Amino acid sequence: MWQSLVCLLLTSNPSSTNEEYNFTLQFYWSAFLTEVYNHENGETVLVVDKLSENSNKWIGADIMVFNSGHWWGLHGKSKS
Repeated sequence: MWQSLVCLLLTSNPSSTNEEYNFTLQFYWSAFLTEVYNHENGETVLVVDKLSENSNKWIGADIMVFNSGHWWGLHGKSKS
């Protein structure tokens, strides 16, 4: 989805630059939007009332896009 968004934006008006629109596009990857810790019984626990450490990078964002497609497959290192 990220690559598609970048391609769409770059091809929408090829004669312009981002500076003309005062526009910045940033990408931040995080396995979870909330804090995560490993419980003493070995289970991974999501703390849903506390944002992840990198959430301070989102302050001031006008638009945020979240992609949850990865979570439909329960495989990999970030398995919930």
